[in-house]
Amino acid sequence: MSGAGLKELESLLPGQVRFDEPMARHTTWRIGGPADVLVEPAGINELARLLAWVRAREVPLFIMGNGSNLLVRDGGIRGVVVKIGPALGRVNLRGTTITAGAGAKLARLAAVACRAGVGG
Repeated sequence: MSGAGLKELESLLPGQVRFDEPMARHTTWRIGGPADVLVEPAGINELARLLAWVRAREVPLFIMGNGSNLLVRDGGIRGVVVKIGPALGRVNLRGTTITAGAGAKLARLAAVACRAGVGG
């Protein structure tokens, strides 16, 4: 990734892009070297823009969730890491149907289901 490309990404998603980010800050095991670029999209539109940017430049991509059960080597992760977090964690209940974003915490999803009497 070129310096100009990284500046472009930073301007495309202001405040959501970190460079050389230690993955130890993002895993439950608290280990791991740096990601070249870590992006935490603020919503679905930002995620779509990021994925289009990555595809157009053929940059390596790694998508992670909450970082549980994730071991990152000391050498880190090359390319762009997308951390799917609370901004993409909406949980909706309509009748007996629950839809949840990829960033939804399992405990929250279970609580919504329990309060609604939904199971199975």
